[in-house]
Amino acid sequence: MSTEIEPSRKKEEWEIIEDYDEKQIVEELKGHILQEYFYSFDQGGRKVVGLSYAGVKHIARVMATNGMPLSVVETKITETPDTYRAEITVRNQATKENRLGVAEEDRFTSWKDKSGNPVRDKFALSKVVSKATRNGLRAHIDEESVKAGYKEWEASQTKTIVPKATL
Repeated sequence: MSTEIEPSRKKEEWEIIEDYDEKQIVEELKGHILQEYFYSFDQGGRKVVGLSYAGVKHIARVMATNGMPLSVVETKITETPDTYRAEITVRNQATKENRLGVAEEDRFTSWKDKSGNPVRDKFALSKVVSKATRNGLRAHIDEESVKAGYKEWEASQTKTIVPKATL
């Protein structure tokens, strides 16, 4: 998986970011090791850089090593005929602060089977829980840690790095 994203159609920034993280989540579910902690792409003539799903998890581990462990303390999943919704409460065990991560995922892909029925997304429930967890963890990560990790990544001139978050 490349850290450089070439959108096949004009998408909003959030759609590109979500697509990239979803690809990482599915790769993880398939047992692959994730090493790309940042992503970058051009959008509207400017470079967009962000912390990936794997990067969020890595910085959370760095925080734990530095005495700021984050834990999922509550998980709520609801479903409709078409979607799953997950609400994940993540607690900073050192400060006792709780942050909520929310995500919603379609239960079906955009594909149709031979009968014309929508095809169920077998990863939908796992993806929604992973996305909501990512969002809850990310809510605890300060921007200075993200910037420091990105600067190290950029200076390394490689596409993968273990960022040293300044926490």
